[in-house]
Amino acid sequence: MARRGYWAREMLAPTPLAIFALIVGMFVALMLSRDPYVSTVIADLMFWIGLAASLNIIMGFVGYVSFGHVVFMGLGGYTMALMMEYWLSSLADRNPVLVAVLGILAGSVLSAAIAGSIGAAVLRLRGAFFAIATIGLDLTVMYLLYGLKTAEGGGEIYFSHIPDLQTVYLLTWAVFAATLVASMLVRKSRLGMGLEAIREDEDAAESLGVPTARYKTIAFVVSAALAGAMGAVYAWRTMSVTPGEAFSLVYSIKMIVINVVGGLGTLLGPIVGGFVYYMLYLYFTTQPQLTALADMILGLLAIVIILFAPRGIIGYLRMLRVRVAGRPIHRILE
Repeated sequence: MARRGYWAREMLAPTPLAIFALIVGMFVALMLSRDPYVSTVIADLMFWIGLAASLNIIMGFVGYVSFGHVVFMGLGGYTMALMMEYWLSSLADRNPVLVAVLGILAGSVLSAAIAGSIGAAVLRLRGAFFAIATIGLDLTVMYLLYGLKTAEGGGEIYFSHIPDLQTVYLLTWAVFAATLVASMLVRKSRLGMGLEAIREDEDAAESLGVPTARYKTIAFVVSAALAGAMGAVYAWRTMSVTPGEAFSLVYSIKMIVINVVGGLGTLLGPIVGGFVYYMLYLYFTTQPQLTALADMILGLLAIVIILFAPRGIIGYLRMLRVRVAGRPIHRILE
C-alpha cells in the first residue's frame, strides 16, 4: 500500500502532470490538424523530444555523455526497413501497419540487445573514454552496413510500401508517449535514485552498496530501446535508410544540444530543449538568408546557455524560483 501511495503521489506531482498533459495535447493536435505541414511539424517535434529524452536517461540521469546514441536509432531504422522490404515483404503488401508495429518492437528489442551485450564492457569506461568508445561503435556499425547487400546497393534501402501519413504520425506519438512515460518511471524509481547517486559520485555510490554496473547497464539498455523504437518509425516515415544518414553523428550532437539547452538530468529538459531547438531551427530554415547558418546559430545558442546557465533552461528557472519564493530547490521542477 505504501508503495502504491508513493507512485500515486509522484505521478500527481506538477512535473508528471505537465508531461501527461503534453502527451494528451500532442494527440489532440494530431487528431484536429487538417494541415499536412502542421502535422509534420508536430511529428518532427515529437521525434526530437523523444530522441533527446532517450539520451537523457544515460547522459542526464547517469552522467555518461554518448556521442554514439544515434547507433540505436539507426539500428531501429534498418530493422524496420529489412522487415518491411525483405523479411516480411509479402505480409507488408497486405497489412503494412502490422509490419510497422512489429518493426518498431523488433527495432527496440534489437537495440536493447546490442546495448545489453556491449554495456558491461563499454560502461567500464568513464568521461571522454566512454564518449570516444560510443563514437567508435557508431562508425563500426555504419561501415558494416555499407557492405549490406541490398537491391539499391551500398546498404541503402528505399521503402516500396508507402505509409499512410496519419498512421505514421500516430505511431510516432505512441513511441513519443512511451519514451516520456518510461523516463518518468525510471526517474521516480529506486533505479532513478541509484542513477542519481552514480551521477554525483560513482565511487561513493558503489561504496554505499549501489549496484553501479547493473544500474548503468539497465539505463543504457532502456535508452537504447527507446531510441531504436523512434528510429524505426522515423525510417518508415522518411521511406529510406542509408548508412551515412541513419548513423550520422549530427543526430547525436543535436540530441546533446537539446538536452543541454533544456536541462540535463531533468524530466522537462528534453521537452523544453526540444521545443526551443526545433522552433528556432524551423524559423531559421524558413529564412533564406539564415538557412545555411541555422546549425551554427543553434550551436552558438548552446554555448551561450552553457556559459550563463550551465544547468539549462530548467535549471535556470529552478534558481529563479528559489530566489523568488525561497522554496527548497529539491521541491522545484524536476
